[in-house]
Amino acid sequence: MTLTLAIFCHNFEHRFCWMLSSLLQQLPSNVDLTVDAAFVLGTGNPTCLDVLDFFAEQGLKIRYTQFEKDESAIYKKRGFVRNRQLFQCQEDWIWFGDCDMCVRGDFLQTFEKIVGELSDEDSRRMLTCTRYSTMKPPGPTDELVATYTYPCVVEDAYERAWALPHRKKSNIGAGYCQIANVANVRENHGGQYVNPNRNPDNDFDNFWKTRSDRCFRGMLGRKRVDLPPLIHLQHVRDNEVGYHIEIQR
Repeated sequence: MTLTLAIFCHNFEHRFCWMLSSLLQQLPSNVDLTVDAAFVLGTGNPTCLDVLDFFAEQGLKIRYTQFEKDESAIYKKRGFVRNRQLFQCQEDWIWFGDCDMCVRGDFLQTFEKIVGELSDEDSRRMLTCTRYSTMKPPGPTDELVATYTYPCVVEDAYERAWALPHRKKSNIGAGYCQIANVANVRENHGGQYVNPNRNPDNDFDNFWKTRSDRCFRGMLGRKRVDLPPLIHLQHVRDNEVGYHIEIQR
């Protein structure tokens, strides 16, 4: 079984190292994982390219989806990024996720078991799971993330993140975990994450727009499955401060 984790990362390289570390720390399974990471060249500290090269050397299978700086207007509208990642996906399943999550060690093992038991109807739905978020900075989350020099492998990444104060989030099927059967999307839904001519991300010019996520789960329907919960390394958001934050997180 093959699975692509489709991510985009902009100034979240520190947290992304935590996620990639947790993927290195997965228990053995028959899931062949590829990380498709979308990024703007020359951005981040360290750059996303440096982070990806580092983790490729550690053994992760990486697909580089590069955007030039003059493509930033496209890149900030997530539906267009995910359309590109879906188009180039060569795997059986695609997991659209966020780069500030940590993944429990038995995630891929459990995913393999769940997929093997899905009915035909459920295999055409978008699969999603529960997440917990650490408490908002300033506080333990940023203090822990700042402990490391990046890029690096964070030992026991999931367990260290889970040990922080955290709470369960109520939104189900949001953009952090949207897993779809690639053949179904191509055969029955035009092979697109969102119709580019009706992408609601187009309605906004400021900040990062992710309303296309709702279109995707509305198109497929959704099924919550018993995957191990993800842990989100919480952070301050653009809409909370009223401007686009360009600091490293």
